[in-house]
Amino acid sequence: MKKTMKKLLCAVLAAATLGTCSMGVSAEESYLLGDVNKDGVVDTDDSALVLVEYLHVVVMSDKGTFSEEEIVLGDVDGDGVVHGIDSQWILDYYLHTMMYGDATPLEEYIRDQLDLTLEEYLAYRESLKPYYEQCHEESKKSFEDLGYMQY
Repeated sequence: MKKTMKKLLCAVLAAATLGTCSMGVSAEESYLLGDVNKDGVVDTDDSALVLVEYLHVVVMSDKGTFSEEEIVLGDVDGDGVVHGIDSQWILDYYLHTMMYGDATPLEEYIRDQLDLTLEEYLAYRESLKPYYEQCHEESKKSFEDLGYMQY
């Protein structure tokens, strides 16, 4: 279990250090889904922020540090929860855009990866909610078992 924790922390640190430089976005512009830090690009910084937020909520057992807007931007699969799967989608999307120069919006990229129509994609998201809730509870229990919960 210690190896798993080390791998997880290494992944967070690696993702955080792979960030990209970009120009800021003006206050009048809306933000892209996945652009949690609101710098105008969806990249590894956003993926790391989402993962750290999820770990913070699980480990610290609190509401986390994200604002309501950041939760909406970070919840890329639309299930109402910011978690590691959102972080993975953001990272996958970033790597795709870097490799292929594709500017497809993130939500469309996810649908394409799942090979679903919009209606099927929305139903798919809805069907995952119980699974995510179960995963969250299991993750929380694992952290409690390891003694990582705040008392």
